[in-house]
Amino acid sequence: MKTLKIILLFISLSGLHQIAYAQQVYVELGGAAGAYSINYDTRFSSKSKLGFRLGLSVLPTGNIILLAPLQLNYVSGREHGIEFGAGVTAINSIGQLFNGQQLSGHDDAEVYPNISLAYRFKTAKSLKFRAGITALIGADVAAPLNFFWPTLSMGHQF
Repeated sequence: MKTLKIILLFISLSGLHQIAYAQQVYVELGGAAGAYSINYDTRFSSKSKLGFRLGLSVLPTGNIILLAPLQLNYVSGREHGIEFGAGVTAINSIGQLFNGQQLSGHDDAEVYPNISLAYRFKTAKSLKFRAGITALIGADVAAPLNFFWPTLSMGHQF
């Protein structure tokens, strides 16, 4: 049930794209979902530097692990900029997680805070590149979920 509530929250937030600007879709290696994620990012208005991103990652590690980062972020520039972000990553493991440890229960979701700092670059053809560091905070499982690690992204702005 907790998983359903998290999914419904993400779906309702994704409806903001109807009033948002500077939308982009990108693939991220590392980052708030750990190994990789596919993300949607947008600003709240055409002049706003504040926006949000929503991502999804599926890790078939013998058991299915779903990771869904949601983050509020601030980008300092238009073509080049520093991004500061903070949010949460929902993790739902159907079975055991990474090193055999369980989350709070079988087929249960947990939510962990995340923070990020990255450099963004947009090419003339609307390609977006992003490189930085990210961390999940307070995860009660083994590394790499308790420290900063690199993130690298590439996508398209529309």
